[in-house]
Parts: sequence; structure tokens; C-alpha cells
Amino acid sequence: MVTIGLNTGCAPTDMPLATIFTRAKAAGYDHLELDMVAATPQAQALGLLTEAVSDAALAQMAALSRDAGLAVSSVSTGLHWQAVLSSPDAAVRARGIAVAKRMIDAAQAVGGDTVLIVPAVIDAATDYQAAYDRAQASLTAIGDYASGTGVAVGVENVWNNFLMTPLAMRRFITELNHPAIGAYFDVGNVLQCGFPEQWLHVLAELVLKVHVKDFRTSIGNIQGFVPLLAGDVNWPAVMAALRDIGYTGAVTAEVPPYRYCADQAIDDTANALRRIQAL
Repeated sequence: MVTIGLNTGCAPTDMPLATIFTRAKAAGYDHLELDMVAATPQAQALGLLTEAVSDAALAQMAALSRDAGLAVSSVSTGLHWQAVLSSPDAAVRARGIAVAKRMIDAAQAVGGDTVLIVPAVIDAATDYQAAYDRAQASLTAIGDYASGTGVAVGVENVWNNFLMTPLAMRRFITELNHPAIGAYFDVGNVLQCGFPEQWLHVLAELVLKVHVKDFRTSIGNIQGFVPLLAGDVNWPAVMAALRDIGYTGAVTAEVPPYRYCADQAIDDTANALRRIQAL
């Protein structure tokens, strides 16, 4: 059976990391995913994981995990939308690689075994093949850094106009042929262009971790993301596909906090995940 977890970005924006651990444990999650954010004064005051995190702060996060009795499964970030790993600017790529390396350091320090990486960002002015090649070079450097740490690198499918089919994603990862690199599959992100159960069957043994969110295809834009079980994801088919490929790892919710009573999303999401887990 899969385990259920919560990304720290799902918590209210003013909730300290220590409180997120205790609230998530009380709600019944098996693990947390730490989201690495920009090093703003607010993020640092709340004790969140930032790209400027010190080794001492990482030790404190590991202590929070032990004290709460709640494991850390992985580290994610949205920073690679700016520090783009496929950028034609070498300095931008270098910052993106540095962010990824610090994510690996953080995961290792707190007991996580995977980092989530957005491999590229494509727009109308981008040469796709050149971006593809640069993304692979950046991922190779990140994978080499991860080797021997016990931390794997999960390439995520996101709304970046890149790797838009499961076959393309599988090809990208298998071409890398790196033992530290696999797929971080996001169930909700593919509803715009496909069916998650089909992606899972194609990616199969490459899947390292799974993100879950729900999406209403009739809306079809960023406003279409909705709480778990409120959208068009075929959850029975997704769970059957996970069983088919032998996946028994972490299934982590990545959903926004509510507008009002924001912390209620922590409890509601845990309840929805348990229902999904049992399908």
C-alpha cells in the first residue's frame, strides 16, 4: 500500500514549520515533503526550508522530524521556474544547478530520499531541441552530485510545455541513463493533455515519487485545480495503475491552502488521501 504525505506548501503561508510537522502528524500523514522557497525574511522567521538554509537549520529540521515522529520523504521547489535548468544563459543554469544541489543536501540531512526537479521551461522564443539538450546536461550534473548520497533526482511533469506525453518523458529520462535519475509523476498535472493511469503504465519502473492534486478539465486553466476528489482524476484507475506497476511509495498531496480557515485543508486532504489510498 502507498503511504500518504503533504507538501509543506499546502500549509497556511504564516504557519511555522514546527507547527506544520505537528499538525500533519495529528492529521495522520505518514510523511512530509519539504518545499524549498526563496530566502525571504518571512520564510526564514517561520523556519521554512530556503535556498540559503544553513547546515545548523537543517539539523533543526531533522530534529523536528524526529520529535514529531513524522518522516520527510522528499524535497521540492518552485525555484526552477526562475533558475531555469534549460536557460540559454549559463549563469541562470548555474544557479538552477546550485539550487538542486542544496535540495539534495537538505534531503540527505533530514532523511529524505528524493528531490523534485522541473527540468525546463519552454516558451515561444525557445528553441526546443537546444533547451532539451541543456536540460539533459543540467540533469546530468545534478545526478552526478546526487550519486552516493542516497538521494534520487525525480524529473516532474509540469505545465512547462516540455515532455508533454508519457513517451517523451520516458525517452528523456532513459536517454540520460543515469542511476540517480527517475520520474516524479504528478497525477493532476496531466489532466490537461492526457490520462494519468496511461502515463503511469508507460513510466512504470522509472517512477520514484507521486504527487497528487485534482483538476476540472471543463475549466482547463490554472483555476481548474480543486481539492482532492472534487475534480476529474479517475482515482480508482490511478490506484489500479500504481498497483500494476508495483509502486508502494509516497503519494504526496500538493494542493493550495483554503482561502479561509486555511489550515482546514491539512485535515481535509488527509481524509481524502485515506479514501484514495483504500481504492
